[in-house]
Amino acid sequence: MKVFVILFAFSLLAVQSAPVRKMSDREHAGFIGPVKSVNIEYEITDQNYGDRLAGKHCRGLTEVYNESGQLIQRSSYPGSCGENEIRDSYSYSPEGSRITTSREVSGKTAPPPPAPDTVPAKETFRYDDADLPSESSLVNSNGQLITKFVYQYDSMRRLIEVRTEGASGDVFASRMYKYDGNNKVPAGSSNTDFVGLMHETTTYSEYKFNAQGDWIKRKVKTEQTLARSQTLVETRTIEYWAKSGFQMRRFSHRVN
Repeated sequence: MKVFVILFAFSLLAVQSAPVRKMSDREHAGFIGPVKSVNIEYEITDQNYGDRLAGKHCRGLTEVYNESGQLIQRSSYPGSCGENEIRDSYSYSPEGSRITTSREVSGKTAPPPPAPDTVPAKETFRYDDADLPSESSLVNSNGQLITKFVYQYDSMRRLIEVRTEGASGDVFASRMYKYDGNNKVPAGSSNTDFVGLMHETTTYSEYKFNAQGDWIKRKVKTEQTLARSQTLVETRTIEYWAKSGFQMRRFSHRVN
């Protein structure tokens, strides 16, 4: 009997002390499947201000992940209909900090880009008791804080706030997310400035999902101050890392 009790207690201790796996960049971005790359395009279907891109398919964002789920490249596309590209490449140190190197890739009509960054920025991370990313801090080569992002979650481990802070701790901006029921994808978001004034609200609807459970199409309506609004459709082309016995698959949903 004593042997049984000792063995049971030892096994219980082993279960209780098992480490919780930290959330990867890929999971933090909301993906379900083992995403290798994602390309986001958008089409403006209704707008009352700004550019004249209604009906065009434009580049929005590209992200690339390694097999462990670490983000290794991100491209954003400023300019008219995503003509230009700002490409961030990420490398990781053994302790988990991330080094960012940025360069610009300009379109045909854009001015020549500046020289690539010679001193990459370093990003460090902190995790809460549930092993969810709670802070990410961007520091310069001298170790001085440039910007800090603070993340908040609900009881279902869903991201509900991203707060941007400066070196002094002042809040520059905040983005809040809301969800319908137990859904894992947001139903809306809002942006506030450093004094707490709301400048933008966004609703997400008409989601479509692939077999992995990741969304590949949604409708996005944004309303800003001065009665400005815009409606667009976002589509995602997703490539997954191959699992044992399966081939890598690519999912997308194109707007007709």
